[in-house]
Amino acid sequence: MMSRATANRTIAVVNPTVHFAQSLRDGLVARGIAVTGDGVDLDDIAPELPPTPRRVLVTTQSPPLSEIATVLMKVSQNLYAETLLKALGASRGGLGTFDGGLRASRETLASWGVPRDAHVLYDGSGLSRYNYLTPETLTTILERMYKDPRHKETFAATLPIAGKDGTISSRLRRTRAEGNAIAKTGSIANVRTLSGYVKTRDGETLVFSILTNDFVIPAATVNYIADLGVEILSNFTRK
Repeated sequence: MMSRATANRTIAVVNPTVHFAQSLRDGLVARGIAVTGDGVDLDDIAPELPPTPRRVLVTTQSPPLSEIATVLMKVSQNLYAETLLKALGASRGGLGTFDGGLRASRETLASWGVPRDAHVLYDGSGLSRYNYLTPETLTTILERMYKDPRHKETFAATLPIAGKDGTISSRLRRTRAEGNAIAKTGSIANVRTLSGYVKTRDGETLVFSILTNDFVIPAATVNYIADLGVEILSNFTRK
């Protein structure tokens, strides 16, 4: 008898919006509900939509942003990030599209003093290689959030804790940074990043951003070097 082996593969969804819309359409049709046309992305048809009132068929309330953002940041939930950028566009009075979210994010960053040429966004998830950010952009954002009395604690609570949870649960253990540093990772092939906060020996909070790309050494070595930098910061003292 021939034995059969099962292989599982994980692949990226090219367009999550179309995937969701088509899956919803197929699910409705499978339950006997007539649906015409295929699932589409609002980004693709927004310019063609007539300016007529729309009738709301059903509404649902999402969890608060603090809960959504915690999942997004702790485990790097890319679909949440993509959706959140589009929701940002809708919250500013526009359509829930990538372009709407991009305009809103540019306006916010400009108001924070981030130069226009210091950031290029091609998607909301960060998976595209056409996304470009400088360390200065990220440290400016982190510093701004730290100094914001309204959002500081909520934002900090979304970040993974070194050696404890999220994407850095196994990193920086048995160092002064364990349970101390809170930071967001970023990783695609030949790219590893780590940005966040760490307290020094004096209890001073430092902001850091370490971006590495186009490396030819093992990714684990790159992560080790980044962790070493954070550990050095955690041991820093001005005394």
